[in-house]
Amino acid sequence: RADGLVASELRSFWTCVMFLTRLPCPGWCDHHPGYLMRSMAHFPLIGALIGAWAAAFYDAAASLWPPLVAAAVSMAGTLWLTGCFHEDGLCDTLDGFGGGWTKSQILKIMRDSRNGSYATMGGCMWVVAKAALLAELGRGAAGAGGASVWAVGGSAGAGPCLVVAQCVARASAAPLIYCYAYVVDDEDAKGEYYNWFGESRRLLGLRRVLVALATAAAVAHALLPAAAANRALLVAAGGTAVAGEYGRSVLGGVMGDFLGATICVLELAIYLALGADTTRADPRPLLRLPPFEPV
Repeated sequence: RADGLVASELRSFWTCVMFLTRLPCPGWCDHHPGYLMRSMAHFPLIGALIGAWAAAFYDAAASLWPPLVAAAVSMAGTLWLTGCFHEDGLCDTLDGFGGGWTKSQILKIMRDSRNGSYATMGGCMWVVAKAALLAELGRGAAGAGGASVWAVGGSAGAGPCLVVAQCVARASAAPLIYCYAYVVDDEDAKGEYYNWFGESRRLLGLRRVLVALATAAAVAHALLPAAAANRALLVAAGGTAVAGEYGRSVLGGVMGDFLGATICVLELAIYLALGADTTRADPRPLLRLPPFEPV
């Protein structure tokens, strides 16, 4: 029995690697929806490895070029490794939620492989914001040439932030799948597969959700100072709750593209939280907006 459990867990792990990256996997590994569901416990761990890959590209590029160029090189390396997987979900979700008024309209737009105006503009803003934030986080590092500083519980710079954000953002998938219904589009060519995916949600279980959350918390606190780690985790927790309720109110639950979009948005939110200078916060300019401006 023990050998069977180990073999099953290994298959879940490699299913996660196959699903989230373009790395070669054993021939006996596939996208079986049951193992894919179980593999969500490993999403944060694989996310941390993706972040480490991105950080290596950033630090290597930072030794040659300015932080903004290093950020672009790091993002290119990450997009190659992941196959632009979550970013595709982000663009589909932006088009669907931006252009559709009803659930059926949203799903129809999301099935269309072409990018619309919402996907084009939203995707561009996401890329620009991520590159700018990584460059700013890199400038704040004390390492030579803006390279990251690595220390247990005291890392600084873009590299550690990449690892934490890639890890913590992917931890959102497990609780969203566990707590909300999985929406199946019957008109999708892959509808039969996703029907099974929805049925297999019970295979995730609370223990696997807790493993995902514990992995994210452990990685964040292992790399960042406690205050920064808690800030990243709090932003991710709040964003996950908001995303779940938003998906439920619009679609009746969550689905694959929506989960990918949530991961992208949470990744950006974590960079924003880690790079924010709260000592300079000034909400007074918002009071000039029409709803607040005195007549």
